[in-house]
Amino acid sequence: MMKKYSLLLICIFSLIIFFGCYWKEAKVVNNKIPVDTTPLPVNSRVMIGEAIPGTTEYTVYGPRRIITLDGIEVVKPPTEDNKDFMMPTLIKRLMEKTSVDMSLILIPLTTVEKGYGALGNTSYSKYNPGADVNLIYLNTIATVKQYQYVCARTVYSINQYGRDGRLMGLTWISSGTEKCPDRTDKTIRFDYYENALKWIELNLKAQQ
Repeated sequence: MMKKYSLLLICIFSLIIFFGCYWKEAKVVNNKIPVDTTPLPVNSRVMIGEAIPGTTEYTVYGPRRIITLDGIEVVKPPTEDNKDFMMPTLIKRLMEKTSVDMSLILIPLTTVEKGYGALGNTSYSKYNPGADVNLIYLNTIATVKQYQYVCARTVYSINQYGRDGRLMGLTWISSGTEKCPDRTDKTIRFDYYENALKWIELNLKAQQ
């Protein structure tokens, strides 16, 4: 009975995350970043990075490609002391080191939408963030249903932090056009990282 309720909660959470997705590229699912904060003074310094959640802590990396914004200096996060289990503490520390005016941090959320070729169940006491799994939480134990192949979708939240390291808002980025096939002989991954960067390039501008 607990398994059924836990699975139901996970399904409801997934529906909330993906509900309202637009079909056009780099559309916003729910926009909570204040619109009056994206036009920045000329020559503002903005730190852009990606926070990867691990078992016990986040690690912040620089963007996967070069981002150029007219009138704004894009700053990469430091590569040292870039881990912490508290995101606000980590971001505030990195912002102080780089002396930036604002930060935009991408955080991925991966959901396995369909599995192919069930291999059985395995129980873990800790979450493995790199595994292709469906998680059913039973107290502190996760029952994992393993598959030979999976169809997974990774969306991103863009978290906006002010000069004091305080979270100002976040925006979920997705596309939602691709669908998982009924059958496949390989693992399929839909990833919207590039959509998130395009959102930043379109919306983060220097004041005229």
